[in-house]
Amino acid sequence: MRFGINQFELNVDPFQASWAESTGGQITGLIAFLLLFTYAFWDSMRAKKED
Repeated sequence: MRFGINQFELNVDPFQASWAESTGGQITGLIAFLLLFTYAFWDSMRAKKED
């Protein structure tokens, strides 16, 4: 007995590799990375300095 996504033969790519390798996927990833970097920088700058 098989379990998992292959049991139903859905022919669905759960990782959507073709989209992730496209230009739109790369731009979306770059924007997400820049937002994460910006938030980390902003959060570290608003920290209070220790004496």
